[in-house]
Amino acid sequence: MKYGKYLWIKPEHMDKAERWFGRYGEWAAFFGRNFPLIRTFISLPAGIAKMNFTRFVL
Repeated sequence: MKYGKYLWIKPEHMDKAERWFGRYGEWAAFFGRNFPLIRTFISLPAGIAKMNFTRFVL
């Protein structure tokens, strides 16, 4: 994490977020796509996690 220290993001936080999205990512994307503000940002973690595009769209 090159810029994490400037954003106050610790490696432990990133590990925890990756585990959470690995477990709940599909459901988080499904419900996140239904809320206006979250809809804008849910595609970033889904893309980073290389979520199946077809499942993301559906």
